[in-house]
Amino acid sequence: MRRLALLLLVLLLLATPAGAKDAWDETEARLKAAGVDTKMRLRIHAAIRRAVKRLRKHQKPSGLIGRDVGTTALGGLALRHAAIPDARAGAKLALTLLLRHGRKEVRNKTYEAGIGALLLQAEEAEGADLKFLHHIHERLAKGPQRSDGYWTYGSAGGSGIPNLSTAQFACLGLWAAERTGAETAQRAWSDHLDALLKAQQDDGSWGYASPTTYLRGQYGRVSTYPTGTFMGLANLVLAHNALREEIAAEPERHARVLIARAAGRAALRRHAQWVLGAPGILSFEGGGWSHYTLYALEKACIFLDLEEVGGVRWYVEGANWLLGGQDDDGSWRTVGGRRQSGIGTIDDVGDPWRTSFALLFLLRASASYRPITPRPIDGPKTTTPRGDDTPPPPTDKRAAPSLKMPQIMLDRLQQALRRTKLTRIGHLLDAMRFVARTHRQIQAAGDAAGPLHAAWMQRAEALLLECATHFVRRGAEDRLLWQAVGVHALDALAQTHARVAPALMRSVLEMKTGKGFRSDYQFAWYGAAIDALRRLAPPGFTAWLRDRAVSGDTGFVWRTSAALTALGGHATAARGRERQSVLRTVIATMQPILRRSRGNQRIDGLLRDLQIVVQRLAQPSKPDDFPVLGGHDLDGNMKSVIHWWRRHRAPDHPLWER
Repeated sequence: MRRLALLLLVLLLLATPAGAKDAWDETEARLKAAGVDTKMRLRIHAAIRRAVKRLRKHQKPSGLIGRDVGTTALGGLALRHAAIPDARAGAKLALTLLLRHGRKEVRNKTYEAGIGALLLQAEEAEGADLKFLHHIHERLAKGPQRSDGYWTYGSAGGSGIPNLSTAQFACLGLWAAERTGAETAQRAWSDHLDALLKAQQDDGSWGYASPTTYLRGQYGRVSTYPTGTFMGLANLVLAHNALREEIAAEPERHARVLIARAAGRAALRRHAQWVLGAPGILSFEGGGWSHYTLYALEKACIFLDLEEVGGVRWYVEGANWLLGGQDDDGSWRTVGGRRQSGIGTIDDVGDPWRTSFALLFLLRASASYRPITPRPIDGPKTTTPRGDDTPPPPTDKRAAPSLKMPQIMLDRLQQALRRTKLTRIGHLLDAMRFVARTHRQIQAAGDAAGPLHAAWMQRAEALLLECATHFVRRGAEDRLLWQAVGVHALDALAQTHARVAPALMRSVLEMKTGKGFRSDYQFAWYGAAIDALRRLAPPGFTAWLRDRAVSGDTGFVWRTSAALTALGGHATAARGRERQSVLRTVIATMQPILRRSRGNQRIDGLLRDLQIVVQRLAQPSKPDDFPVLGGHDLDGNMKSVIHWWRRHRAPDHPLWER
């Protein structure tokens, strides 16, 4: 089967027109970087071609796609990144329409401005077109001044609710324009960054509207949802990169940003599993927005250089769902395998944007706007780095590195831990990155490393672990800075050796909530710590999660959430009786929480975490032995879990009475 797939891949490549080879190579590089196997890559290439054909059928001779300028810009952007000859022709038509007839809308409307800027940047605008792109940038740079750091539907302010959806495209537009030479919009980025820090919820997510909008009661109560997490985190990364030097000079602000990123990543691990566990159903806005949610997920993961999120290969799972949901005509007009009512004609308003967002996801288009090593789509062909994932050891043995500078770095960490006050964190973060990189080099050297290297590694692990927990012993004056160091140290620790895992597991269980230990930081720290343990993969880790980390005490809600997220991504390797044992124990342990009334956002979130664990682990030999879950009906889902439990419960774990 593998040989047949390889043969088909070669034949398809030979049949590819010369003008499309660069696009093929670029897509191949991105798919291989995501770990997509040959057979699936073939299916993705075919799906891309069908989607391009569908969008071109939507496109009128004038260049219009769908019914308006915004859909035309989005469809043109998707076609531009597909980059095969017919798609490039469609993208140029779309851009021509925008420049001839849509300038007013692109200039004055946030969605159109952001997407139009992306398209102009991708088409390498020159002359008058480049001047227009920079004019769009000027308009977007004024937008958040009137909206408390968020954008409304008007690119320079105006009517409408300031929200995160418009803000994500405004940020993309600013970023794209600044890559073509536009001056960095310091004020706009700074205002938006401060608004994101203010708006982030305890669980690391973001609501739809701006903080002030909620305070004024203009948009109900703040609610957490996956799309908000993905949009807010991607914007936070862009704003942080745009203001990197400015932020580094302000220690407390730097600390708040690092903690917000860590909390956002914890929410990303959690919400990525929610979405990928039930795509098409679980998005906040309803099934019709699932493709938009997947695009937002793709953007956040690529901006953070993550190929795995909590043990889940987000691209492979998302692409699998999209491949299964594409219609024969190349569109995505079905959700969860069900055709939506009122859909069926080529003029359907939702068809082109659903197809465009699905196509952008499959193409991994956000790699072209990645803040780390950014490059245009037609730039040098390089693969996406593994980023925060621990890189595999090289097959060839390398010489062990000199320990002169690594010893200096460890001394720097130790001196910082002994100081009475921490005033800067940048040099500590650099030292920890250097230590983690050296540790990997020594591990790769294998037998070439001697006793001195082994001693250095043990000292490095001990100091990184102390950095990860040192904030508990600090005074209130500089605790915030040490908390930021702590979450960063956990990432460095995850790249070391599993022998440090038992001490880290003890720290997770011993960590108590206390004065100055804010709930948002609890979520960030527990999420980072348990994910670090998942990556270290010590023996008995699944059992530790099941028996120790999951708790029925609401005082440890964030630890339980992080443990359930790790179970969803890690324990899928378990089989048969072990899987059922995990589920029985977890459900029994969580009984005190499950008794609580619905409507509490934290409790509802834990129910969703449990739902995803059940869906991932309850894979029995008999099809009727699976609790069918999905949608927003948490009570209905829990009844299904209870029904499954009652048929499998152990005598010493009776479920609560209703």
